[in-house]
Amino acid sequence: VANMRPELFKCIIANVPAVDTLNDMIDGGVHNAPYHFEENGNPDIEEQYYYMKSYIPYENITKQEYPNILIKTGFHDNNVKYWGPVKYAAKLRENWKGDNLLLLKTDMDTAHFGPSARYENYKEQTIEDIFTPEQLSNAVKLDAYTMQSTVFINNKNGTFTPKVLPITAQLS
Repeated sequence: VANMRPELFKCIIANVPAVDTLNDMIDGGVHNAPYHFEENGNPDIEEQYYYMKSYIPYENITKQEYPNILIKTGFHDNNVKYWGPVKYAAKLRENWKGDNLLLLKTDMDTAHFGPSARYENYKEQTIEDIFTPEQLSNAVKLDAYTMQSTVFINNKNGTFTPKVLPITAQLS
């Protein structure tokens, strides 16, 4: 979404984003990659490789103005390896235009879903609070555990509405 229509958002908070699944699957970085073929495609099949390349965020970064972006990753995450969001942030920085913020937070103590203790979660929330209310008024929070089963409905007015798929659709 950030690459295709950045003007729709003032702020994006990307929690452990799976932004480079194509290279992760090729390199073996995705845990149980064959189980993800139905959802993402199989990069070993040439037609699917090029289709995946057309929608993978890392592969589609262009030189443009992006909204304020906070990218968060956990060093011990076995589902979304920390180097994917780090590479994504680095490539965004190379192509970044404008004065909006691009922040990367790599938590050296957490895994996929962040800290487990209640007070640690409070501290984690404060990093998101650095954005102003105006910036957050049009924010989309992209959590890896909800994004993989979310579709965006085109409202035909330049905006999109996220809709989480029912559990039966997620399991099929």
